[in-house]
Amino acid sequence: MMAREAYPTWTNTYADVVSSSHGRTTAEFFNSVVCPAIRKLQQHVETYKASSDPIDAFRQSDTEDLIVESLKAFGLSLHSLWERHLRLFMAGVAREVFDDVDLIKKCQTQRWDQLDGLFEHLRGHKLRDFRAFDDLDTLQLLANVCRHGDGPSLKRLSEKCPELWPEPNPPMVPMIDEVKLDRFRVDNLCITLELLERLSEAIQSFWNQTHYIYLESLERKHENVLKELEKMRPIWNELNQN
Repeated sequence: MMAREAYPTWTNTYADVVSSSHGRTTAEFFNSVVCPAIRKLQQHVETYKASSDPIDAFRQSDTEDLIVESLKAFGLSLHSLWERHLRLFMAGVAREVFDDVDLIKKCQTQRWDQLDGLFEHLRGHKLRDFRAFDDLDTLQLLANVCRHGDGPSLKRLSEKCPELWPEPNPPMVPMIDEVKLDRFRVDNLCITLELLERLSEAIQSFWNQTHYIYLESLERKHENVLKELEKMRPIWNELNQN
């Protein structure tokens, strides 16, 4: 007789139920708030670019600067939404399963690099077990850089994602005494709408996987749940094979 394949489980809590909407909330924020705002500004740029009014050249430049700053702001907002949801989820589990005040406080205050082990203690799985972890780590670094500027996060992000700092165009007339500046500076950071979409999808993927484990952990499974699990299991199995 073949042994039943082991699927990931944990102790279900009310926090799992609450978190089931976090992925949809993230998608709604990106699709209904971030995208329309940036697309509208991009349309303004195209309008100014096609204009024959000399003043519109300045308006185009100002709007392009606004797009850059707006993308940074939306990146911070996306991270804030993700971090708040994650910490509330972890604190809820700590409260329901462990009833430990100190553990709840750790969920609320520990740094990102400490949450991996804490999450494993709470749920039996590390954060890095989730397929979206690499992008979620990028989101954390990006938020740190946008908030704090130069520092360890800037160095890590520039090593991990050098494409966020495009190579500058060389000057048309090279200068003999030109000082070569480090391109990996906060003011040169290039956040795109495509990057924010990828990070939004990473957050959604994380919450989809937590919901999957919640379903696997149900003691009694309705026929519809079993059908949904059949679709979701290959995703988790594919992750564990990588």
